[in-house]
Amino acid sequence: RFRAAVDRDGEALQAALAQVLGGSGAEIGEVGAQPLKRVPKPYDADHPQAELLKRKALTVTAPLPNDWRDRGVIASALATMHNLAPVGAWLKNHVI
Repeated sequence: RFRAAVDRDGEALQAALAQVLGGSGAEIGEVGAQPLKRVPKPYDADHPQAELLKRKALTVTAPLPNDWRDRGVIASALATMHNLAPVGAWLKNHVI
């Protein structure tokens, strides 16, 4: 389902990832199986979302803000999760 969703609306996922990854310290995680070496069939090797189609898993991680001790770990974790929400929303709307 993930790959079919990336094929249909991968540009929106790329936009969500760009929003989340831009300057926040967030990054695509390396949890789970290594990506495939080639784009899987039935998708074209030159698909615009080829790198996403190769993935077997997608995680996005982010560090807690530097002031987490002052704000509290729960408030900081919730703020961090809120910042990652665009990717979660895309997954919810397209995959789940």
